[in-house]
Amino acid sequence: MALNVDGDLGPFLRINPCGYAGMPMVRLADLVALPGEHRVGEQLAKALAIRLHRELVSVERSPL
Repeated sequence: MALNVDGDLGPFLRINPCGYAGMPMVRLADLVALPGEHRVGEQLAKALAIRLHRELVSVERSPL
């Protein structure tokens, strides 16, 4: 599963996403206004865990 939140879509122009030549890619940020400190990935993970009846496991992130 992939979710394009607000990244550069340029690399998708050089591949056939999901095997479909010319398939347009979109970003969530192009469809809705995202707050500056969004937590889209975390929200998606929590929602999936609930729907799949699984426990969400926290992973420590290393500082950049």
